[in-house]
Amino acid sequence: MYAALAILMDRRCMLCGDYVGQDCLCLHCRLLLPYVPRRGQTDNYIELRLAGSIPLQRAYSMVKYSSGTHCATILMAIKYYSASWSACKLGEMMAADATGSGFFATADVLQPVPLHIIRHLRRGYNQSERLAKGIGRISGLPVKSLVYRWKNTATQTEKTAEERKENMEGAFRGNRKRILKALQEARARGRQWLHIIIVDDVITTGSTIVGCAKAILDAVPDEAGDIRFSVMSLAVAGDLMMGRLTPEKLHLEDCSASSEEFLDWQHRPLA
Repeated sequence: MYAALAILMDRRCMLCGDYVGQDCLCLHCRLLLPYVPRRGQTDNYIELRLAGSIPLQRAYSMVKYSSGTHCATILMAIKYYSASWSACKLGEMMAADATGSGFFATADVLQPVPLHIIRHLRRGYNQSERLAKGIGRISGLPVKSLVYRWKNTATQTEKTAEERKENMEGAFRGNRKRILKALQEARARGRQWLHIIIVDDVITTGSTIVGCAKAILDAVPDEAGDIRFSVMSLAVAGDLMMGRLTPEKLHLEDCSASSEEFLDWQHRPLA
């Protein structure tokens, strides 16, 4: 019956093409993904990368991006090949993975990184918004539009870190009325501050995330001190700082390890 339903729904794994029913990845392909170490936990690499640039609470990226890998295939599909439904399912995967670490405990709203209206119309959807929709289904958090894309920026692909930063300057504008309303709603729930989770498909230098957050803060300068941010992305690009190796991290009697044992630890999902 399950196989018949899978064929009827024509839901296939994004990577291997096997029927998966109401999902976007089969179990085998999920296990092959290069999961980010310490994802969802405090003081992880993504937090360290963004520290000091915005009032940051937590940061999460599910998988490591490298060109020519399964992760690159997934990102291309949700960004350029109309895999809107799959993006939503990936958002559900992200939220289910992050829930155990208490990532959503103090959060109020999800803010997907917006597309410019021209690019949105050409593509037909915003992949970050679809990820946020999936995250919202699991976390119960509402998806809001507190910021919009003011400038139709050129693609960030192939740009240096400095070029990415310059490209994003003035790209976003915060919606003051909506931000103030969200603040009021948070205060009515007894919150100390408004906690916004910014959602994107991939983090590279972090300039897009920072630009989006600063646009929100700039829209309400008198209330900026009462706003905090967390960040969620499907993927993160760049070298991951592993930190100091310890026997506890490697689950070994000492700190010596073969490359195979190290990779096994690096890609091991969190318990």
